[in-house]
Amino acid sequence: MVKRVNHEIKGWILVKVLPLWFVNLMNLFGLPRFLSDFYAWDGHTLTEVIEDLQLLLAYSWGTYGTLPSRTSFAMQALIHYHYEEVASYPIGGSSEIPYRIIPVIERSGGQVFMKATVLKILTKEGRAMGVRVGHKESSAVNIYVPIVISDAGILNTFLDLLPEEVSKTSPLWPLIDTLKSGIGLHQRFTSTAEELGLRAENLWIFTDSSSEGLGKIFDGTTLDDVLYKSYPGFFIGCHSAKDPSWERRYPGRSTITVLTFAPYSWFAQWENLSVKKRGDEYNSLKNAIGQQIIDQIIHLYPHLQNAIEFFSVGTPITNQHYLNAKAGATYGLDHGFERFSPKMVSFLRPGNRDRRIISLRTGRDVAWVGVRSAFWRSLCQRNFED
Repeated sequence: MVKRVNHEIKGWILVKVLPLWFVNLMNLFGLPRFLSDFYAWDGHTLTEVIEDLQLLLAYSWGTYGTLPSRTSFAMQALIHYHYEEVASYPIGGSSEIPYRIIPVIERSGGQVFMKATVLKILTKEGRAMGVRVGHKESSAVNIYVPIVISDAGILNTFLDLLPEEVSKTSPLWPLIDTLKSGIGLHQRFTSTAEELGLRAENLWIFTDSSSEGLGKIFDGTTLDDVLYKSYPGFFIGCHSAKDPSWERRYPGRSTITVLTFAPYSWFAQWENLSVKKRGDEYNSLKNAIGQQIIDQIIHLYPHLQNAIEFFSVGTPITNQHYLNAKAGATYGLDHGFERFSPKMVSFLRPGNRDRRIISLRTGRDVAWVGVRSAFWRSLCQRNFED
């Protein structure tokens, strides 16, 4: 941008040297703005331009869910570097990851159990002794082991699995009240990604130039604000364009996934009701939010309108039910600047020989959110336990 302004300085020079009568004629018809981009900036203050630059540099904060004013520059720098190196996508979809990993675990003598709910971590004098497993407390069994490693995330571990008196001894305890819940919109089309011009890319759409505009949704934004006005921002990804096997598996169809933030409080009144039994009011609310977002997408990409076949909206309580994400917060521990202090980094180690569960952990909260970092953390955990 700086180079562009410097290059277009010739427009400024022309107005200085051309005959005045000719310059006045050009001004009458507004021609200088068309002759040189130099004058495109005369109606924009430095503050306005800097706000746009801030958004350009910080727009991807939604990738980890912490406002730019609260996160470390190091976190944002890592995200930028990650995408500069080009992101990746598993051929066949995310289900391929456990499908490929489980046989490796089993060949190494391990076991993977499905639908085996861990109700709590058994402790004695603040030390982890085992786990209690079962769908109901009445039929649960205790399993005692030498070492317990939790990959349920700090939030689930502290709030659901450990006794509160144990959890409160951790320096991470103050961070668990900064949850950022979200919603997901899944949309299916009757045409292929290629036909619709959907590409293997991630998009962030914002309604203004504020780098923290989307975050304001947690600061008193009402449902009327999002139902009758534009949603402040959202992420769009097209898995069917990223996966080269998609067309073979789902010919003639494509999908997009839209992710954004939403307060858990909007949906809390239905949290104790069963899936598919939350009533018409709940369904109407989530679908109205989904339709508002779809309308904004169609405004930007009108050619998608006639190809829409179906859409489904998941709310924070959907995340809590299917992903076991506490309060619908799918990103786990907050990525605030406190998390990147030397003290906290040293505490969030993959594991050590202290048998307290708060020091034996793996998963996303050991480093930061993301699949690649999850793989790295698993390797670190393996080396620590060796």
